[in-house]
Amino acid sequence: MFSIIEKMEFERVLSRLGSVEEYLAAADLKHTREWVIRFPPYFRKSQKYKSYLLEMKFHKYSSAFFFGSPESYALTTGFLRGDFLFPARLHMGARRSLDARLAAYQALQLKALKKMYDEVEKNELLIVDFLREGPQTCLQENLFLHKRLDFVNVVLSVSHNKDNRNILGRGARIAEVNFEGVDFDKVKVLFLSDSIAGGITMFYSLEYLLERFPNLEQVVIFSIHLARVGLCVLSEYFRLRKIKGIFVGFGALLESNPPQMYYSPLPVYEPEFFADARHKALSEFLYQDLAGRICVAGNWTAMFLSPPAALQELESELSEHGKDSYAICSREIDNKILSRFGFEREDLMPASEIFLSTEGFNKLL
Repeated sequence: MFSIIEKMEFERVLSRLGSVEEYLAAADLKHTREWVIRFPPYFRKSQKYKSYLLEMKFHKYSSAFFFGSPESYALTTGFLRGDFLFPARLHMGARRSLDARLAAYQALQLKALKKMYDEVEKNELLIVDFLREGPQTCLQENLFLHKRLDFVNVVLSVSHNKDNRNILGRGARIAEVNFEGVDFDKVKVLFLSDSIAGGITMFYSLEYLLERFPNLEQVVIFSIHLARVGLCVLSEYFRLRKIKGIFVGFGALLESNPPQMYYSPLPVYEPEFFADARHKALSEFLYQDLAGRICVAGNWTAMFLSPPAALQELESELSEHGKDSYAICSREIDNKILSRFGFEREDLMPASEIFLSTEGFNKLL
């Protein structure tokens, strides 16, 4: 049975937040690089990769990490297939799922996260996948590969419902979660997985979850697509609740387009919000005059689960800009063009493309 969440805390936090631009400007930004193992141990050759990392610290209760690798940027900017460069908006289906899974595997190796799950016991960490794209990060499997422990994994179903009492015009409807096998008193850390735009479904889901765990200390949110309005609202929420919140985004902090803050383009006008600033120029090359205007994924769930629906959404969005499908297409490139952007070919070749190449696949086995 579904329960309608009627609480008005979202409006309270939104009013405390003030300007999203000022909130972001007050954050401490740091660009670094960290070595990670790119592929899981079931591949014989798990090459090391020096990942790109944008760290944002808002206050003592909240920080965000945006992780850059060939797999994470295949989901947000673009990827290389042979001699053609494709925008991430055309990265769909099983290939997209594979790269999301491996990007999460890589991100879990970041020092700030590794310390967190290394220090907990088996029953002190709970994984919550939000339907529908939450399971794409495969957190239970990826944590097992790193920690060699099976953490309990539950699924939360949440959707929007109409609510004109807040600026986004919608609220959240949450299905009761089956917490089978969970010891509520022992859980100290929640690992959540869902994309975040305006943040309202995650906000009310946190209200639903946090009241059930009296000894909770930290919440980690893996968000394949993470946009600025949702990030700022939830960051302020963690301050009010006095619980530490860590966000893990892939590639870049996305824009939030009004009125519903749902469509989320790349931050081409603010390159500091890319984990790897080279992708700003690459985004402009791929999307031309649509850079900074078109959403990185459109129907986020369909991009993973239903490529035909994702293509329909793309056509619809392009028509709003007076464009057709030729505005979003692959572009033939050579090494000279790549070097102009500061890339080597391997920088833009995600695992999904390596695996499709017989030569690349054989190198990993």
